[in-house]
Amino acid sequence: MFKNKRINKLAIDNIKINSLAQVAKNKSSNIAINISAPKIFHALFAFHYKFDIENPNWVSRDRFILCNSDANPTYYSILYLLGLINKNEIENINKPNCQYSNFLKRNDKLGIEISSYKHGYGIAEAVGIAIAQSYLSANFKEISHYTYVYVSNKDLESGVAIEALQYAGSINLRKFIVLHDSNSLLSSYNENNFFNNKKTYESYGFKYIKVNNNDYKSISKAISKAKKSNKPVFIEIKTSLGELSINNTENYDLKTSLLTFDQIDDFKEKTNFKKGDFFDTYLEVVDEYKKVFVKNNNIFKKWTPSDKLINFLNEELKENVNDNFLSNTSDIDSNLFTIISNIFDKYKNTFALSSFISTLIKVKNSNGVHEFNNRNGRSLLLGMKKTAMGLIANGLYNHSNMKPFVFNSLSYAEALIPSIKKAVSDNSKILYILNNDLNTLAQSNSSFQEEDQISLLSQIEKLKILYPADLNELTGAIEYFLNKSNSPVVIILNFISNWNCEQTSKHKFISGSYFLLKGNSECTLLAKGSDLQLAYKIAKKYDLNLISISNDENLEKLSYNKKLAITFTKDIKDGWMKYARYNLNINNSNNKFKSDFNYIEKAIKSIMNKKS
Repeated sequence: MFKNKRINKLAIDNIKINSLAQVAKNKSSNIAINISAPKIFHALFAFHYKFDIENPNWVSRDRFILCNSDANPTYYSILYLLGLINKNEIENINKPNCQYSNFLKRNDKLGIEISSYKHGYGIAEAVGIAIAQSYLSANFKEISHYTYVYVSNKDLESGVAIEALQYAGSINLRKFIVLHDSNSLLSSYNENNFFNNKKTYESYGFKYIKVNNNDYKSISKAISKAKKSNKPVFIEIKTSLGELSINNTENYDLKTSLLTFDQIDDFKEKTNFKKGDFFDTYLEVVDEYKKVFVKNNNIFKKWTPSDKLINFLNEELKENVNDNFLSNTSDIDSNLFTIISNIFDKYKNTFALSSFISTLIKVKNSNGVHEFNNRNGRSLLLGMKKTAMGLIANGLYNHSNMKPFVFNSLSYAEALIPSIKKAVSDNSKILYILNNDLNTLAQSNSSFQEEDQISLLSQIEKLKILYPADLNELTGAIEYFLNKSNSPVVIILNFISNWNCEQTSKHKFISGSYFLLKGNSECTLLAKGSDLQLAYKIAKKYDLNLISISNDENLEKLSYNKKLAITFTKDIKDGWMKYARYNLNINNSNNKFKSDFNYIEKAIKSIMNKKS
């Protein structure tokens, strides 16, 4: 397989011309990266990448993350040579009649986990995938694979990449290999040696390998060396644009620089690709890639999963929270983590992620924090790496039946927005539990108050947000996620609350909005979460109707006078004006219940007096 030097060079040039043809046809400006990437991709896919195209869901296959989606044309060219996409498809990428676009989502059939839509995000997701591999290989001897992530300078410049790589190094994340396409045209700054990659990534805990001679053999040898390392590995590959003589090299650093087919015709004269059709392939190259497929298929045929692994991969989270032993008290904090600990005890595919060790300690059955000497651990302590945390959770989910639970403060919700949006887009079933600690003394200096953070979350289309007010609604929220939802769910609650209401109902909560009180008045209050306690007190005092919208599904099915309805908050799924004429535009502050009650009582009385 690819033992002949000539055939390897021809393969690389075949990939390169096919890639540039896509760039020209799509009128994109991703020229430089699709000249430098083919050698790296060929070295990986021809000699190292373990992937059986007939069994794409093979849990022990290698994982590939394309952090810089600008290199998608090169990846499509690899798929084309492997026979996974046809000529008509590669010629029409991003066209209405083609199922493939400039942005690749996770696709097991195509052997790709992520084609990152923002610089650096794919690195964090790759870390999550590698952690899943680390855990699985510690528990199942038949699991052994590598996680490769292709990155450019622009990816490494991002803050989330720094967070993720520092974390990977701190836990000595083995079998995690970064392939850095180190080309000055792929950076937004002039590096001029002011940034020492070797010292930087070694300080993170990585083994650093530099490839100055960027031929396919040197790259392949570096990958072989990386696979033997007992550390995560950072391979810097000093790629060149040696064949590039189209106009001026500097032109290809510009966003407005486009490539023409005439320029490709000039370009190919310096390559081994001599065909007139830029989307054509050489049969001998295709045949060599078929041999790679046969080799990987034979590896798969010799691989046998244990019954234990099969059961693990097919296990679904289904739970009746009533089965859990809850404390006699009504406080949210102790009961929440009793529920979570029971889930983690029963289901070994669960992971807890948090910025705070005090939170992870409460998850009793996670086997401790995951690190190099405790690969069975299912708790990930991220500290201040909050943006990376959410994306690492996405990566965990993408591996194989992993179920991440993300715990954080509502005050840091903004940092989770990118990962939650990605989870919604990918339909990833991830649970985010956010402690509504805003407006408390500890967060009194926070510039992002409750309304701001909730507003950011509410703007994410198709995201399900639940606001349980007490223990009954909390159990309903957990069961909603476990048994009803097939996508990400955010639960916002006040951990220190101990309010308990006999009229709240787990089962009604799961179904959606429901009447908590039915009074003799035509006036109806709509409230959720912390506001529900305050609304309940007012509704009882004035004999008003009260609807819990802690889960605002099916609100339209409830019968009440909307002209005399008052909602406490604006963030109702379909817009509050559809369900209530009046809006108080307030969220209850955790430590100001009395003052809020007096203020809101006056406001509600004023509305009632107008209608009397």
